[in-house]
Formats: sequence, C-alpha cells, structure tokens
Amino acid sequence: MTVQNQDVQRILVLNVGLPSEQEPETRSEMYAIERTQPHHVVFVCSEASRALVREYIRLANLGPERHEVLTLEDPDDLVLVYEQVSAALHRLRSRWPEASVVVDYTAGTKSMSCATAMAAVDCEDDKVTLRLVHGQRGEGSTVVPGTETHRPVQRIHDIRARRRLASLRGALARYDYVAAGAGIEEIICSDVSSQLAERCRPIRDLCRAFDAWDRWELQTARQLFTAYRSYPAGRQPAFERLTVLEQLAVVAEAARGGADLAAARDPYVAVEDLLLNAERRATQGRYDDAVARVYRALELLAQLRLRIAYGV
Repeated sequence: MTVQNQDVQRILVLNVGLPSEQEPETRSEMYAIERTQPHHVVFVCSEASRALVREYIRLANLGPERHEVLTLEDPDDLVLVYEQVSAALHRLRSRWPEASVVVDYTAGTKSMSCATAMAAVDCEDDKVTLRLVHGQRGEGSTVVPGTETHRPVQRIHDIRARRRLASLRGALARYDYVAAGAGIEEIICSDVSSQLAERCRPIRDLCRAFDAWDRWELQTARQLFTAYRSYPAGRQPAFERLTVLEQLAVVAEAARGGADLAAARDPYVAVEDLLLNAERRATQGRYDDAVARVYRALELLAQLRLRIAYGV
C-alpha cells in the first residue's frame, strides 16, 4: 500500500539518540511522535540506534508506508550529517510539496542536533519548521518524563531572512537597487518578526529612493529621503542627500526654463552626479550607458559654464 500525496499533511523528521536505561515510551523521541501525530516519520539515527527506532515504530504503530530510516554514516561528522539530512528534506519536499515538515533535533549527538537544525534553516521553506522537546533536566541531562513540552523554535524565519539579507549585499555592491529593494520587500512580506520587518522597511524605501535618483525621478527620490531625514544612508546622512537632490531639482527646472540657476548653491553638482551615475553603470557592466552619461556630463558642464559665466 502506498501513501497518496493528499494523505500526507504532516511529516516528522526526528533525531534519535543512543539507547539508554530509560524506557522508550518515556523518551523525548516518543513524546515528539505523540505530540506531532505525523502522517510520515523520518528517523535520523546511527547504526547503534536502529533497535530503538524499531521500538518506536512498534509503539507508534507505524506501517512500512508511514516511516523511513535515515541511517547516518557517521553521527559525529557535522558536514556529512548535514548533507544527508538536507538531501532527505529536499526529497520530502519534492514528494509531498504541500505537507508541513516538523524537524525535531532534540536527541542524538551534538553534531546531529547542529547539522539537522542547520539543514532545516537552509531549506528556505516556510513549511519546514523546527521543534525541540523542552523540560526539566535530570540525570544525564535528559528531560525528566512528565515535564516535557514540544515547543516550536521561534523566529526561524528571521534566521532565514538574515541569510537572504546577506545575499542582497551583492546587489547593493552592484548598485542594483531594484533587485535589492525587491528582495527586501519579499522578506518584509514573509513570516518574519515585526521587529525585523520594521528594521528592513527603511532599507527597502532607501533602495527605492536611490533607484528613483538613478532614473532622475528627483521628486520621488526627495519624497522618500524626506521620510528618513535623520536616517544614515550610505556614507552621508539622508538630509545631506536631500540637499544634493534639491540642487539637482533646481538645475533640472532651470534647464526647462522654469527656475533661476542661481538658486542652486553649486549647479555643477549635476555634472558630478552624472559622472557618478556613469561609474555605477560601469560597475554593472553597462558600458554603453556609462559612456552616454559621460558625454552628457561633458555637455552639461559646457552648458552650465556658458549659462553662469555668459548668460547664454
């Protein structure tokens, strides 16, 4: 008999420790099975724990289609355990994409616990959650039967989000404000804590401000920077960026004949802005765009000089 996809809604990936004098039915692994009530169980164990796994299968009345055993080659090899558990999680998500996966890393060697938790976090899937059996510790640091609580690990999504944030640094290094802003928006809209979402929101908005600035949508950029007047933005506080934007706006308006160029304290800041824009395009490998901006900067330099010095 095979288990249909719709029949498996909850999967338990369970670390199993070494046998001890404690009765199997009172151990944390059995408690996790009872509390989770899984439709499918993956026992992660060493060769020395296989007899204990068979006892759990009997106690939980798990038929052959409702369980599998992942026997570790070396339960003390962190990397090897991580690779085996990661492969198992990937296979489970492929086979039952709609099922929730509870990963319990309570038991086993320290390497097993660490590697299993890391594999679950790196899964980058909101349906994969971590749980741990808490309770009063007794002899041998084991949880005293009757004091257990099977608790979810809070803010696992924050850990995943922080890793995604680290990967977005590459986009910012390329001045790809659109990609960085979109990545941060995804994080804000995910199941992260409200504290992390609030910390990410200004970064997203400033990415949008810099993107608008790159496209010379100066009014949009000014509005976004105004909201963060005292917020550090790169090497300059946002209010200093506002000062530059205000001067650029005057130059742009003067070019259309709608403002006096003298109102800008330093009109030549527009030339520098174009050259910096060209540098960013070159960093992105967009050399044609970069050259076009350099030409425009030279043209603007001549136009400003003629206007300021000769009123032409």
